[in-house]
Amino acid sequence: MTPALEIGIGALAAVGFTFLAQALAGRRALVIYALALIAAALIYFLAALSGGYKNILSEAVGLGIFGALAIFGLRRSSVLLAFGWVLHVGWDLSAYPLIIAGSVPYWYRWACVGFDLVLAGYLVGRFGARTT
Repeated sequence: MTPALEIGIGALAAVGFTFLAQALAGRRALVIYALALIAAALIYFLAALSGGYKNILSEAVGLGIFGALAIFGLRRSSVLLAFGWVLHVGWDLSAYPLIIAGSVPYWYRWACVGFDLVLAGYLVGRFGARTT
């Protein structure tokens, strides 16, 4: 597959995810989006652990950063949560050592880029700068 196709698949997955989150949680869907941001960072941390990746510390720091953005975004403003998802795009693109180590499939980071960007856009469009 090409990165464009993988990004498109990730974007479609984000659309499905938002429909599911809204259907299951309604007004509390922001909790699901915050937990998903933590889970997205946790995936890279676990991949680093399982793959013998040498920079586990950097993945732990990332988990802390994205966890904090998820919590503060949930408590203060959905824009912070959206910012966390946009920032995670950079994290996805920097996952090259994990891909080389075979801990994360090549297509995964590109699908995550599409997912992260669509979800960030949805959060800003749906919730705006409203505080929760």
